[in-house]
Amino acid sequence: MDFAASQVNEDNTPSPEGSWNTVSANRKPASTARPRSELITVGIQLPPGTLTPKLPLYDLLSTITAAANLSPKTSAEVTLQAKPAQSLVFLKTHSPLTAHLLLSLTSVELNGKPITIKPYALSPPISCLGVIHNVGGHFTTSQLLHDLESFTSDILAARMMGSTESVLITFAGTIIPRFVYFKRVSFRCRPHKPKPPTCTRYLAIGHRAHQCPQHSVPAKCRRCASPLPADPDAHVCAQPWCIHCQVNTHSSLDSTCPYLLAKQRDCAKAAFLRRTAMRRATQPSPPSSSAHELLSPPATSPPGSYAAKVKGTPPMCTSSSNTPSPSSSNESRSFDLRLAILERNQREQQRVSDELQQKILALTQTLATTTSSLTAQLTELNKQLTTLTAPTYSSHVTKLADMVHTTTTAHHTRLVQLENSIVRILTTLETQSKQLESFTYMLNSLQESLPPAKKKERARVGASSTPKT
Repeated sequence: MDFAASQVNEDNTPSPEGSWNTVSANRKPASTARPRSELITVGIQLPPGTLTPKLPLYDLLSTITAAANLSPKTSAEVTLQAKPAQSLVFLKTHSPLTAHLLLSLTSVELNGKPITIKPYALSPPISCLGVIHNVGGHFTTSQLLHDLESFTSDILAARMMGSTESVLITFAGTIIPRFVYFKRVSFRCRPHKPKPPTCTRYLAIGHRAHQCPQHSVPAKCRRCASPLPADPDAHVCAQPWCIHCQVNTHSSLDSTCPYLLAKQRDCAKAAFLRRTAMRRATQPSPPSSSAHELLSPPATSPPGSYAAKVKGTPPMCTSSSNTPSPSSSNESRSFDLRLAILERNQREQQRVSDELQQKILALTQTLATTTSSLTAQLTELNKQLTTLTAPTYSSHVTKLADMVHTTTTAHHTRLVQLENSIVRILTTLETQSKQLESFTYMLNSLQESLPPAKKKERARVGASSTPKT
């Protein structure tokens, strides 16, 4: 903001000497907010304990932009967001060239000490993650991007998941394709279910080992959770101990730990809800006439219906001191809503199909009756024509010919009307069949996206409903 001292009054007359001067401010015009999808985010992981209150964030931003050799005008377009607990900073810009310069950084100097960094690019806001397994080797990112293909979604990024043969793929948009081609071979692509970050140093959940805020505290043993001495080889574990469940039946990072399993379910559920909310926000809203109907499904599904079989019987509340009890109502709310909507639409499509079948049957019977009646009339008229004599030929034959022509014309008109009605009904039936196939595909997709607990309940209900031989 530029301030300028004015030596004149409002009426442009000079101010007397020694009087107060009016200070006017020339404000910059308000800037237009950039769309969220246009910003490119670059993340930088700093060493633990770097982001302290003694280090102003604007000084850190100036240091990073200076290390990237950005011009003052370009540096003014870069914004910074920090997470001190995880020693993470995020730089946002709308210029791909600026993002490339930030990604090429290898070190910055803070408090007179050089720090090695490795920037990385974050996924766009509107994107989703999918996983393919058993690709048969370990490939680089460039090889994956060159050999991966998808005919329904754009592939933004891809990388191997650790030392496994699974590939994590970032797709543009909110739809994960069902199949992905790698080296012209089809692989089943499934939604990525992220796991909560776990600290292998302090055995806590919520951050990684390189983000551990307890970097000054000795590390803990992964088996017995006791502090490790200076010489780790001198440590002897007596028995396993879980710091989450406070039991000695398993270690803190054991894959069967109930606390870790509950956290994994919560993390997978959060990813599913985030993906569905993003998909709902990017898709156009339904018409107002059906919006109220979609938002107010029946409270309970009728017994014996498909939704009731999928939901199964409500789980019994068991008291356990070690296993946390997740809220079943919040977990199944979105599934109940979608299942109820799909079930209602399926019933409506089935009803319309039955009505169309009945109309086709009735029209077919009417067509057969009309055809037989007109055929009988034509036969009778032909008999009368053959029995006519010569003296009465001119009068009777003319009348009979007119009757034959009128009857034939009416017969032809009726047949054309019936054929048009049948064509319209068949077209409507074909459209309804396509919609029914679409709803069936949505039901199958919803079944595959059910949580493991829901799938187990559905399998148990299906096994109990199968008649015993």
